[in-house]
Amino acid sequence: MKVLYIFILAIPFLIGCNESNQTPINSNSKDSSNTPTPQTLETQPKKINPAPQEQLTKKAPGIPIWEAASLGAIKQVREHLESGADVNSLDQNGRTPLHWASTENVIRKLISAGGDINSKDGRGMTPLHCYIIENNKTKNAKILLEAGAKVNAITSSGHTPLHYATSNNKYGFVAFLIENMADINAKSKSGVTPLHSASLSDDSRIIELLLSKGAKVNALTKEGVKVYASGTPLDWAQKGKKEKAISLLRKNGAKTVKELKAN
Repeated sequence: MKVLYIFILAIPFLIGCNESNQTPINSNSKDSSNTPTPQTLETQPKKINPAPQEQLTKKAPGIPIWEAASLGAIKQVREHLESGADVNSLDQNGRTPLHWASTENVIRKLISAGGDINSKDGRGMTPLHCYIIENNKTKNAKILLEAGAKVNAITSSGHTPLHYATSNNKYGFVAFLIENMADINAKSKSGVTPLHSASLSDDSRIIELLLSKGAKVNALTKEGVKVYASGTPLDWAQKGKKEKAISLLRKNGAKTVKELKAN
């Protein structure tokens, strides 16, 4: 059974959509010395909840439809639907089977059965947020977008799928989302942008791509809001001791909030 991890932050996210949400960050991080991730901030590991008894029928498979979806068990997913299960039934965290879907055939089956492509769980995460956090195949994310998934959908903390892709070091998804009109300068409620999250990444290609597509190198987080680090992406990179990111940002005109105020 999968255990998902999600972060919400003002920082980068790690992975996982299971129990909490991975989002860029807010800042409850107990150890600020560790690189934060969106999931880290907003999320905690979580196991799939058992199916409420009233949502099962005598003919339904023994495992919950959400678990079947997460495992790519298309046979069990079909059996659930054929026995009358609601394709948009919610688990205890407000997630539908589509939030858990991990394979192309399961995703297509749930969509064709009427799965809500933009359904939000208790933290405001959509199936696209969860898919990006837990998986790596962009072709399946494309299926979600073609079915109407909102590329700039935001969680309750204001994080978009691109925030999660950058914080989870998923270059392929970053490129894919940008190609599909993701807002490169989207800000969370704390003012965190994808470039802030990327500044803590070990993949300099993500920073280079964001900057080449117009990311604001000196975007500021909101004053007075507790996040991983207040200020610019460079402030974040310095706090995370990410030397490659610091060098790359500097070459592109990055400044710390202190330097900006001094000018």
